[in-house]
Amino acid sequence: MKIKKSQRMIIYQGTSINEFNEIQDTLANQMIEFDTKVVNGEEFHSLTMGQEIGAPKAEKMDLSKIYTVYIHEKDLEKAREALL
Repeated sequence: MKIKKSQRMIIYQGTSINEFNEIQDTLANQMIEFDTKVVNGEEFHSLTMGQEIGAPKAEKMDLSKIYTVYIHEKDLEKAREALL
């Protein structure tokens, strides 16, 4: 089931496939609903450039893929505890 955009929060966003998979496994084991998204890093770069002052520049990162895990906002505390 898809989590509505207005009710979801990012619990992970990064370039590590290992972390992405570990987080999904942990959330699934804790029965926490989640959605995922994988985008080409160049797409991510073009979407984020200039949006945040002081944010690290995307070109300094490995941009092969950007992995994102979303959870429902009501599950934030449970997910944080599970991922500690």
